[in-house]
Amino acid sequence: MQTNHRRGLMLDPGDVVDEVCEVFGILLGQFLHQRHGHRVNRITLEARMVACWLMRVLLQMSYPAIARALGLRSHADIIRLMKMLGELPDLQAVAADMAVRLPLTHYTSAGAPARQPSL
Repeated sequence: MQTNHRRGLMLDPGDVVDEVCEVFGILLGQFLHQRHGHRVNRITLEARMVACWLMRVLLQMSYPAIARALGLRSHADIIRLMKMLGELPDLQAVAADMAVRLPLTHYTSAGAPARQPSL
């Protein structure tokens, strides 16, 4: 979890998902609902891409941990979503904007600024 030292808040994956759902205008149930073999609409897919990136960058979560947090079958799903995001510059801009707007200070446990991976 990432601590916001200014407000004394803890950010967790649920906070990221809630914010992403609000920004993309989808319900939590839509975001988390996964039925094997069924297509996901584009908005939900893009929301999942952004949530994965935010959890990876801001919370420094591993791919398996992100998959567990989102109820996905494996970390390979997360890797696929991250690769898809890398091919969508407009969506990358949305993710970067959200990273700035989320109530965070980007510090590692050692107190040094966290390295931000590029999109």
